[in-house]
Amino acid sequence: MDRGLTARAARRPLRRETAAWQRAAVGLLAVATVGNMILGWLYLKQKQYTADLEDAYASSESTREAAVIACGRLAQKCQELEAEIALGTERMHVVVPAEAVEPTPYSRYAPITVDERETLARLVWLEARGEPAEGQQAVAEVVLNRVAADNFPDSVEEVIFQKRQFAPAALIPDAEPTEAQYQAVDAALYGEPVLPMDVVYFSVAGENDNVWGTIGGHVFCYQYGWEAEKCCS
Repeated sequence: MDRGLTARAARRPLRRETAAWQRAAVGLLAVATVGNMILGWLYLKQKQYTADLEDAYASSESTREAAVIACGRLAQKCQELEAEIALGTERMHVVVPAEAVEPTPYSRYAPITVDERETLARLVWLEARGEPAEGQQAVAEVVLNRVAADNFPDSVEEVIFQKRQFAPAALIPDAEPTEAQYQAVDAALYGEPVLPMDVVYFSVAGENDNVWGTIGGHVFCYQYGWEAEKCCS
């Protein structure tokens, strides 16, 4: 056998083995390269994740500090509000000395309503706004005396609007009473009386011969004799 052929034949397996090792090396190199790339990517992701965690922690710290400050301010406001409520409650529970409480004013007449007070003030304005305060009070007392009498209607409205009694009664809706007329009504109710309770008339000339007296331009009279008898019988 030719020695050259024998040598070539012997080298063929070695070449095949070498090629196999080379391919394996290339594969390993490729795997190593890909692995390095993956490791690099994982490293970058880890850094980014770490940075995100640090930012989140810093943000949470800032938020926590802001929350603590807000809670502190809220607590302070609550304390201030509690102090104001306590002060207001203390003021509400101030005890008024007994001597400082005004007693309910005495009146010889039955109570009247707000509307009746208004109507009576309007009548006083129409009948006696040019008269002195005593004369205006006396006009109001005439109306109240009639309400109290047994032989006249039982309310301010009925007395004032009774037929042929007070001529200006029809003008009451247009009347414009002032403070003087309201004071005259209140004085008639709760002040020192001007007239006796059986004086139930007033006019310029005098209603009858049972004259009580004159105030300003009005003559005030008691009831007629027959009315008094009827009233007291």
